[in-house]
Amino acid sequence: MLVRESFQEAGKDNPSKDTWDAPLSLKLREAAITLFEEFMRLGQVKFERSLAPCGAIGPPTVITFSDGSESSYGAVLYLRWETRDRVVMKLVESKAKLTPLDQKGDVIKGELCGAVFATRLKTYFKKHCHIKVKQWIHFVDSQPILAAIQKDSYGFQTFFANRIGEIQKAGHIEDWRWIGGRQNIADILTRGATPEELNERSEWQQGPGFLKLPQTDWPMKMATLRGHPKKLWSDRGTNFIGAKPALQDLHRYLATLQEASIEAAKNGTVWAWNFQPADAPHRNGVAEAAVKLIKRALTSLGGTTSSLTWGELQTLFYQAANLTNERPIDARAQEQEDSIEYLTPNTLLLGRTRQGGDTRGIDLCTHPWRRLRSIQIGVDMFWKKWSELAGPNLFVRPKWHRIQRIVAIGDIVWIADQNALRGQFRLGRIQARVP
Repeated sequence: MLVRESFQEAGKDNPSKDTWDAPLSLKLREAAITLFEEFMRLGQVKFERSLAPCGAIGPPTVITFSDGSESSYGAVLYLRWETRDRVVMKLVESKAKLTPLDQKGDVIKGELCGAVFATRLKTYFKKHCHIKVKQWIHFVDSQPILAAIQKDSYGFQTFFANRIGEIQKAGHIEDWRWIGGRQNIADILTRGATPEELNERSEWQQGPGFLKLPQTDWPMKMATLRGHPKKLWSDRGTNFIGAKPALQDLHRYLATLQEASIEAAKNGTVWAWNFQPADAPHRNGVAEAAVKLIKRALTSLGGTTSSLTWGELQTLFYQAANLTNERPIDARAQEQEDSIEYLTPNTLLLGRTRQGGDTRGIDLCTHPWRRLRSIQIGVDMFWKKWSELAGPNLFVRPKWHRIQRIVAIGDIVWIADQNALRGQFRLGRIQARVP
């Protein structure tokens, strides 16, 4: 990797192929000296050649991890064997590569190329190894990549469409799962490691510790951000339907245990997932309308987000989500204080009674922070379009409801004001009504 990076650096500013005498940068020289110092210890690292342990019960589960960064990407493949007394992990192969110069700084492309490497490791293993496999599992720590794999490849640009298509042709999309970045062992391929991190007792050779637990105890649940809900409603999206086999395995495993011994039951985290009927979007009308509204608001951004990295785009999305979750969903007038207090989705999600968070943004016109200013411009554009669309959406649709009364004196309303600051929801009470 270091040699390849040296060639990239030499050819970046010098298109000539005669770069052998060009000095390396200080950063690469220090890295090379460190590498030469580690060579002696690196030669003492040993790898076990046997891929099958003694006393194995049944065929193994093959597990890959992939990761990508601004500078490199890669994947690693393990065999998970079950024996009579324990689970044994075997490191089979790994592959890493530097990100091409024209893709430097684009993390999402690196993540996708890492997933492609995981697919190619699978193809290579199936071609050259005759071990019968019980199950394939591919872990990625990028939710956008996981969502892209579970979507038809024709909707992407050429770079993504070709690679997503290669991944989908190589196996079932249900084999792909998300995992947190801290549990992703392939992170070593993007940041490097010392010889001590690669020895026989290392996590690199033994595999992540959670793989030795039952699959029902692996980190895969979606409740990491919001906690455990009691009920979920969703449409029959491919990504949701794809989770069904894993959830069924979890249900069968829990059914074999005593309810008192299940920690989830003790803490009240039992929940149900309900799918809406197919071709019936009106059955989930409120959520469908909210998603449609946010999509229209995001479409208004146009090419504003084209220069953003994935991390910057994620920040924009989080701020946009916070704005939409600060909208009023119930309001009551305080007669004595002559004020209006209202509930928001954040009130229920975060457990607070007052509005908060960075909603109004920062004036960055006179500051040189271009990247942060680009994010704030995108959030401002989202707010302007979303606030235009959200107000009319508050009216009850009579097609699916009983006939309702029109607004009356004393009602709390959201005042549509084009000059309102970002994150400012102006509420008022109707004092008079014109027939």
